[in-house]
Amino acid sequence: MKLFKTIFLSIFTLFITFQSQAQRAKDGNVTISTLNNVVNTYTNVTANLVAGATSISVANNAMSGAGFSGNLAAGDIIMVYQAYGATVNIDTGTDDNGFGPYTVSWGHVWGGDWKEFAYEFGEIWSYEKAGKFERVEVASVSGGTIINLQCGLKNSYDFAKKVQVIRIPRYDNLTVNTGSSIVPIQWNGTIGGIVAIEVETALTVNAGGLISANGFGFRGGQLDPVSLTGGTGDPNAMSFLGSQNQDQGSEKGESIFGYTAELIVMKSRYGRGAVANGGGGGGYQNTGGGGGSNVSNSGIAYTGNGTPNPTYNTSWALDISGPPYTAANFNGTTAINGTTTPGGGRGGYSLAQTDQNELTVGPRNASWGGDARKTNGGRGGHPLTYDATRLFFGGGGGAGDQDGDQGGAGGNGGGIVFINCYGTISGSGSIESRGAAGQNTNPNNQNVSSGVRRKGNDGAGGGGGGGAIFIENATALPASLTLSAKGGDGGNQNIRLYHVSAFNTTTDEAGGPGGSGAGGSIAYSSGAPAQDITAGSNGVVTSERGTSGGGYTPTPSPIVGNFPPNGATNGSAGMGSLSAPYYDLQISDITTCITPVTLTVTVLGTIPSGGTIGWYTQQFGGSTFATGTSTSVSPASTTTYYVGVCPGSFRVPVTVTITATAPTPTITAGGPTTFCTGGSVLLTSSAASGNQWSLDGTPIGGATNQTYSASVAGNYTVIQTTGGCTSAASLPTAVTVNPTPATPTISAGGATT
Repeated sequence: MKLFKTIFLSIFTLFITFQSQAQRAKDGNVTISTLNNVVNTYTNVTANLVAGATSISVANNAMSGAGFSGNLAAGDIIMVYQAYGATVNIDTGTDDNGFGPYTVSWGHVWGGDWKEFAYEFGEIWSYEKAGKFERVEVASVSGGTIINLQCGLKNSYDFAKKVQVIRIPRYDNLTVNTGSSIVPIQWNGTIGGIVAIEVETALTVNAGGLISANGFGFRGGQLDPVSLTGGTGDPNAMSFLGSQNQDQGSEKGESIFGYTAELIVMKSRYGRGAVANGGGGGGYQNTGGGGGSNVSNSGIAYTGNGTPNPTYNTSWALDISGPPYTAANFNGTTAINGTTTPGGGRGGYSLAQTDQNELTVGPRNASWGGDARKTNGGRGGHPLTYDATRLFFGGGGGAGDQDGDQGGAGGNGGGIVFINCYGTISGSGSIESRGAAGQNTNPNNQNVSSGVRRKGNDGAGGGGGGGAIFIENATALPASLTLSAKGGDGGNQNIRLYHVSAFNTTTDEAGGPGGSGAGGSIAYSSGAPAQDITAGSNGVVTSERGTSGGGYTPTPSPIVGNFPPNGATNGSAGMGSLSAPYYDLQISDITTCITPVTLTVTVLGTIPSGGTIGWYTQQFGGSTFATGTSTSVSPASTTTYYVGVCPGSFRVPVTVTITATAPTPTITAGGPTTFCTGGSVLLTSSAASGNQWSLDGTPIGGATNQTYSASVAGNYTVIQTTGGCTSAASLPTAVTVNPTPATPTISAGGATT
């Protein structure tokens, strides 16, 4: 099938003939006019995959539903993606010591320097295959569980580390209307979290239209009902980084290392330490969860303390995280004001029940009562190293610590939006993969009463990290389009107190808001779209008073009114304007009567690293008969060949038509074919080139141009030569040139004046 389309490159407009692929655009034209449309289907991989493999074992290869008209078949395209796989720095061999199993970073033990090196806990030692992905075209399916591929896989995958297959629709034109959206299914630890589409001609996202994976990525830490009660006896006490016991802190957020099952194996499901890009859970008592993260290129060392809001530097100057250890992790005498650190934001301080001046009295001071307002909030997720061959879900935020069933769970990270467009992308809508906000305390908005005088007096959840947006586009993205991989906000500690009068009220307290999620990643091939890769905002402490009848009025917290973050910090920015490689193949059909014929394909953009151009005699499956950008063929009759790239996701057809003669042109006359001497007629051939004109059988000038200006009478003929073959056509009516009539004279019969 032939398709002519305009490609806009840089500031030049080029018109090129493009040979479309029968499998591309197979899902036709679609307009999205409602919210929350799922256009992909998903299945999980059930066996390890090795690079070069041409088949995949999956749970179910039908992959029907969504907008697809049938089961997965030859010519469909899929994405293979691995979510987990990283190895991290956690030592599970530490002693019980009466507190239950707990964990630290390698080389540091209880009673030693584990607090000083808390920033090492959960750091990534190796990414392995976490985040690896690729698109491949389906050659066929076998039985109910095998998918056969056109090309061998580029990467190896470990199915135990959560490898899934996503079926991608192949649209011709896709329009997302105002007030409508495309979303994935929620990542559930096995499948989901990814929106992936391919568009042949035009993708239009109108104002108010949305392609979104907001909050569909790694899951936030969940609330647990148990927590230890702290105290003021040792203000310098630090809660565990990782523990198997839920009373030691709240759940950590999901990450490229794993989630609940994987953390249980490492005896580290609970506690304030961050594992990979997941935020740490709030430590006891009532601290906030840490924010999740994604990629960063800041070059600054990670500490886990996040980025404090400089508005409150007076209070941050008092923030030291413990007794005089070294300052390498800001756990010593160095305050964190004015500092930035990559990764997610830190959760806020532990319980304070006595009003002090937060501008002069720092945390870890017994005068605050409660748990001495310790800096035991969940640590922000570790930043990930950018790698063009990987895409990452945003890390889940850590849960806030609760002892009164009033805490906030961690926010989910952003998922992944993947778009491949061979035509134009336009509109002023949005493409997003933002992290979700951490949950506020008192999440069910419960009322207080004379019997239950406080609600919301637990720790809030950390925000999820921003996800990933990856767009391979042939034409420049417009400035009107908005791309956002923003981190999620930290949850607020919303304390609700029973208050009737000044003589019948409930004493105030303060705990930990959530740290915010860090920004994610945005990559595209060309253009200047609006981008947002910023972190979310840290949570704050609010206070409101009322009775069982309602009437609640939020006010600044009396205890930390001068410092609403109460130790909660922001995450760091992500990475934008990253490069997404784009390529396409262009080739034109050939008509000839002479063989062999040389077929030459033009590569637009850059083929994938390690890719090989191959020539085939069939659209699906089969082996290459030649490689490289050109090959010679000698068909005996009209034949269609195919050229593609492996690894790759399509093949381009090219038809060689064998004829006995060249196509016969037609001649048209521009004006009358009869005129007087000195006039002319413009003769035009329908063939653009290869023309040889003759007059009454005699060649005239050997002209090969498309037109000939005749000024001599006679029979004009054009001979067309194409591919070594010739044919001739004559003007139906001979050109006639008449003599110019003599100019008459006029004489006057009589006087002229």
